[in-house]
Amino acid sequence: LEVGEISPPVRSKMGYHILKVENKRPARGEIEVAHILLRKQRKGQPVPGVKEKIDSLYNALEEGADFETLAKTFSDDKVSQRKGGNIGKFGINRYEKGFEDAAFALENDGDYTKPVESSIGWHIIKRISKSEREPYEKEKRKLDKRPTFIFPSLPSKSSKSVDMSMISTCSSTRALAMSSNSVR
Repeated sequence: LEVGEISPPVRSKMGYHILKVENKRPARGEIEVAHILLRKQRKGQPVPGVKEKIDSLYNALEEGADFETLAKTFSDDKVSQRKGGNIGKFGINRYEKGFEDAAFALENDGDYTKPVESSIGWHIIKRISKSEREPYEKEKRKLDKRPTFIFPSLPSKSSKSVDMSMISTCSSTRALAMSSNSVR
């Protein structure tokens, strides 16, 4: 589908969906990262000197300090701290956009970012590994096994209405507003 186009109804485990493409971007795959987090606030109060401290940790890395040791010693993320800052693999829309953009911008395993600010604090992010998306033909085979369409074809773009009896059992999820006789 192209930007602005609407899909035929698609069935998933959650119900039936009608999707509209709002925009497109290249697939990012998945990335595994570690981070050092210094929180900007504790108990609702600003932490003084947090930016200076993250800058000093970055400078220590630049001078050859071990990332895992710094994460275990200084990170405020108590879950990943024990694992040398490792937060595991993720794709898109799991963390804040700025955090994800910085992580996915790292070109090589072992590279790390300059300090990155998020809503919770300052991070230094280290790339552990990255897996790209499979080639289109391989992904297509996986997709072909998934959702099925209710209609054999879509109404033409010039058509202003859809027979609602065909989709009366369809439960829409944040898709399109349906009136009694048309889809707009």
